[in-house]
Amino acid sequence: MITYGAPIWEEALRKQKKLNKLKRVQRIINVTIAKAYKTLSYEASCVIAGIKPIAKSISETAQIYRAIRSSTDASTHHLIRRTGLTQPKESL
Repeated sequence: MITYGAPIWEEALRKQKKLNKLKRVQRIINVTIAKAYKTLSYEASCVIAGIKPIAKSISETAQIYRAIRSSTDASTHHLIRRTGLTQPKESL
């Protein structure tokens, strides 16, 4: 859900303050999933919960989005569709 609008989020995450807010939310979720102590660090919570850091997820989703938008090659579209993502115009 958070990766919706990833290209816009990616730009916003260049500011450390916004990145810290997202990390804080993800850490709380990770600690709940892992049933760990609240003193667990963000990085450790990602590893223990087995969830990719939010900045990395957003960056990857934005890269895929840009590849879809810039590509006219059918083979690229085929590979990208295997990831389960769709182009915005196809979801309407």
